[in-house]
Amino acid sequence: MPHLPSRPAPALIPRRHAFTHFHRSAMLAGLVAILFFFPASGELSAQGSEFDTPLRWPPRSVWAMGSGHQGAAMGAREDAFAYNPALLAGATDISLSLFRLPIYNMWSETIPIHSAVLSMPLGFDDGSIGAEYINEVFPETEVRDEANNLLGRYTPLFRSAALGYARPLSNTLQAGVSLRYSSWTDNYITAKFLSFSAGLRWTPLLLERKLHVGLSLLDMGDAVTTEIAGKPDEKSPQPSAIRLEAGYPAVDDGAMRVPLMIGLSKPLVGYGEREQGGRMVTDYSQPWSSFSALLNDWHDAPRDITVHTGVGFEWNRISLGRGFALTQRIATGNHTAGPKAWLFNVFTLSAEAALSYRGITAVAGLATEWQHLPKDRWYLPQDVPREMFQFALRVPAAMLGVRVPEAEAPVATRRIILSAGAAYTLHLRQSYILDQDKGAGVDLAAESAFYTSDRSALVMTLLRNQETVDISRNLSPIPNTYELTRWKYRAQYRWHPAEAQPSLFVQGGAGIVQKRIEIFDHGFRSILPELLAGIGAVLPFETVVVQPYAEFSVCLEQDGYSGIVHGYSDAGIGVKVGYVWR
Repeated sequence: MPHLPSRPAPALIPRRHAFTHFHRSAMLAGLVAILFFFPASGELSAQGSEFDTPLRWPPRSVWAMGSGHQGAAMGAREDAFAYNPALLAGATDISLSLFRLPIYNMWSETIPIHSAVLSMPLGFDDGSIGAEYINEVFPETEVRDEANNLLGRYTPLFRSAALGYARPLSNTLQAGVSLRYSSWTDNYITAKFLSFSAGLRWTPLLLERKLHVGLSLLDMGDAVTTEIAGKPDEKSPQPSAIRLEAGYPAVDDGAMRVPLMIGLSKPLVGYGEREQGGRMVTDYSQPWSSFSALLNDWHDAPRDITVHTGVGFEWNRISLGRGFALTQRIATGNHTAGPKAWLFNVFTLSAEAALSYRGITAVAGLATEWQHLPKDRWYLPQDVPREMFQFALRVPAAMLGVRVPEAEAPVATRRIILSAGAAYTLHLRQSYILDQDKGAGVDLAAESAFYTSDRSALVMTLLRNQETVDISRNLSPIPNTYELTRWKYRAQYRWHPAEAQPSLFVQGGAGIVQKRIEIFDHGFRSILPELLAGIGAVLPFETVVVQPYAEFSVCLEQDGYSGIVHGYSDAGIGVKVGYVWR
């Protein structure tokens, strides 16, 4: 009879130690957690399902991941099967989205999760449909006997497919449902189960109809039966959850908006009881169905509620002329869990850009997250930061003869200024011992400014900074220098406030920074959020402009060990030379 694998699949790990329970617990926090994230503390106990990792935990879009793992209210259609099936409603194009997200098990092995989501409208009043496929392939696992003789190898595989439908019920309410089939298979373990999800998305007639509220029940069903070769069957709870989220654009001027998002999620997991030693104890062999948990699993709230917070900076589609349009969005957030499951407090960050031609749109995005709690305070630490990539292609439904409402026209541009230049940047404060030399460097920049009016513009900037940092006075036994390279991708809003001096401007926004250190013949990379503000002037000389400017930026950083949010600040002055394209 084969023994348990030396590296067991999640269904074979005792529930109190399953790394797939990673995403189930929380403590309440306010919207202020968008900027200040507090570490949680408490006693660990299991609250989740063995199938949380492939189904409940990963988002399906970089926007949802960057917003703090939320999307039931203001998410993308790609997240309909993860957060709220009602997100499928209102589609005006056909979309195919692909994403990849690596996770890491307790042996630091990479377990990539891949997903494909297809959605399309059916017509004016016929709603929209969607489909999703998830594939998670685990590392090869060995099975050995008591004498350590190899009995065999196998590769666990998790697959899941879902179909969904959504439609507007009124001008303010959308509803959606989905049905999912999932399977876990290898040579020794088999688990197959059905589940369904349902959700509502409400846009009330207040606050100019800009408030969005989402409520959903996810992956509801009976307990999952796991068949194990040579052993009795086991039962596991469904990866069910309930989510309530709200989002509101604090700033919305037609060309861009700044949404604030907050949400709560709770696993719906419960177990029966049995008598032991004259008292009743939890019987983990008798998990409840999702429906029983929905009615009865509230005694441990709020200790098992996860809090999600996020803030974004979104551009609406900006016309580039000749049928081309551009959009981009950046988000940062947090999701916090606490004493009822695996402790974690996670920063999130994402950047996404899309280029379209006559309605055909290509989308690419990157998201990352990293742990805020020190590693001795949370269970089964992951290798973070982890990065998620998303690529999507969207085509107008009218190309297939589907009649839908016309999409909003892109925001017209008065002029576009393309420029390049350099800035002398002073590093005011650094975060780690390897960065203590304040020093200075040169930023090389390429920039596009899209003026949607005579006095306002949306600005996209790409910068590169490379320098050799002297650390001899800090770490004398090791090499005296290291190479530091930063790539910065920024999105800003520019405003010319003075009519008497129309060339002067102020601007501010957010960015994403890729930082790489080369030392000891090794490279260390991190991706960080950045906030920035600046002043400057646009001095025209016919079709050429000169832009002197000064800027200040703050970049947050976390090492994953100390539980302290570090960071650094930069101040720079520079000049760009540009061409007025149109």
